[in-house]
Amino acid sequence: MQNEHSFNEMDESIFLNKNINGGTFLKIILEESYTVIFANIKAYVYPIKYSSIENYDEFVKSECQLVILCTDVFYYEIYAKNIFMIEVLNNNAKENNFYDVEYITDENDGRTSFSVI
Repeated sequence: MQNEHSFNEMDESIFLNKNINGGTFLKIILEESYTVIFANIKAYVYPIKYSSIENYDEFVKSECQLVILCTDVFYYEIYAKNIFMIEVLNNNAKENNFYDVEYITDENDGRTSFSVI
């Protein structure tokens, strides 16, 4: 998991390292309730070969499996390579009454950069 900057209400980083494994990430985010204002999160499968991912084309060519971008608390964009994961995320969003859920495709993706910070 790759993370940019994440702070608690005391302006302290909630992640000790920029790169953490999925289990540690889950433990940290479940410890307390957080409000995500902006986030750039990228997930890789072990063994990890990190690469700079600035756009969709670089994501497709990389070993990164999941990108989560959060803007202004409420707007999330999730990019995933695994179709099953996409379907699980979509079903979860519907079950939890998220609105304006839509698939991002090559035809409707207007994002030029994989960063919101």
